[in-house]
Amino acid sequence: MSARRIEDLDELIAGIVHDGAEVGRTAERAVVRSGGIARRGVGKPDLQAQLMADLREALADEVVVSRPLEAHGVISEREEHREIAKRALAGIKLPQLRTMAEDLGLARGGRLEEVLDRIVGAMKADEEEIARLIIAYETEPPPERRFVTRLFPLTRSTDDLELVATGIEPYTSRYFKVGIARWMVIDGLQVSDGLLRLRGTYRYYTADAAREGDEDYSLRALNHSASTELRIASRRAFVQVDAKGATASRAAAIALDHASMLSVERGLAFPGTAEGPLFGWDPRTVFMLRLLSSRFQSDQFEVLNLTTAGFEQRRSDQIDGEDMDRPSVHSVRFQGRHLLDSVPACNLIVRGQGFIELNLTLRWSEGDSRLVLPVGIRIERDHITVATGFGLCPPNAVRVAHRMVIDGVERIYAGRDHGEAAVHQLARDIREISQSGQTPQHARLLGSHEA
Repeated sequence: MSARRIEDLDELIAGIVHDGAEVGRTAERAVVRSGGIARRGVGKPDLQAQLMADLREALADEVVVSRPLEAHGVISEREEHREIAKRALAGIKLPQLRTMAEDLGLARGGRLEEVLDRIVGAMKADEEEIARLIIAYETEPPPERRFVTRLFPLTRSTDDLELVATGIEPYTSRYFKVGIARWMVIDGLQVSDGLLRLRGTYRYYTADAAREGDEDYSLRALNHSASTELRIASRRAFVQVDAKGATASRAAAIALDHASMLSVERGLAFPGTAEGPLFGWDPRTVFMLRLLSSRFQSDQFEVLNLTTAGFEQRRSDQIDGEDMDRPSVHSVRFQGRHLLDSVPACNLIVRGQGFIELNLTLRWSEGDSRLVLPVGIRIERDHITVATGFGLCPPNAVRVAHRMVIDGVERIYAGRDHGEAAVHQLARDIREISQSGQTPQHARLLGSHEA
């Protein structure tokens, strides 16, 4: 790709604009000589500067432009402003950016930067409007814009939370070692309204070797900490943990094991092979489909769009004995729109692969409130992660919806919310798409799909 200094490029573009203007003037003189009337718009703005800017952008894919540093050795402020806006938008996956562009009345095709340029241009690089777009369209919000709860199964439930709290009390303001250079501090606990809350601090070090000069060696260590909250509800099969990450959440679960009469299961135990249209499918897939077909298609929830579907191709116990030189794929993650209606996703389900991750857009209704929320659910080896993004909605209202999503996950896992007719119909539709080998022209498996 060729490179041009901006001064040389502007000179070339100015020449093109000048030649175009001269062609226009020549045409105007020809009209007058032939007896015609040439009209000029009164007060018509001078578009030369905008035309030159448009021509520069049109040449951006063909010519690498070198610009001089501005005062104090900085990049052009206008260029930085636009690029920062594009960088913020680039956190959203391309399929969703295409949807955003289409909703704004822009062309949806092209490469990532082309789509970003169109959106930023349409928004005139307005930071507030672009921030609003990002939050409205993101399907996998970052930690600071979502509630994340990890659900660890208990070996048994209890209705005597006071007794559990009495056993934990002697360990408050004390810590347990939970891994290499990792500790869990129990800060305090509270029991009220059928709920035990256990607050803690997860402390850990990251360490590495450092070398200065030829003979000076040392270890470099950084201290970190993260707050955690563990909740146990009366007669519930799960302990809920809110923490920054899975490791901190597991540390809180380990501390509960050490300090109380309750124990956390070492892994999730889904029901065995289902019957009827679900026969032979992975139990985790059946769990996810029950969520989608019954709990998330109710008076309070409606699935608008399934944007991410993740599958585990092989179970870990099947991998151990395989030929390690043989190429294999262990997981697949699809991204797009209405993925459950797609042939590849339906094929994996029918073949018995594990449907272990989904991100979807839910409409939640309660009274006069109607919120559209991004929700993510992932099945791990020992817990289920539930994440609910704020979108443009008040966090306090979203917290209520988040708790209801968690309640739905717990109900399906415990077998308290069956909806057999709905899940069987969904299973038959999935088999039909898989057998036909044709993705439907319009999404049909999960309700109305209104945007």
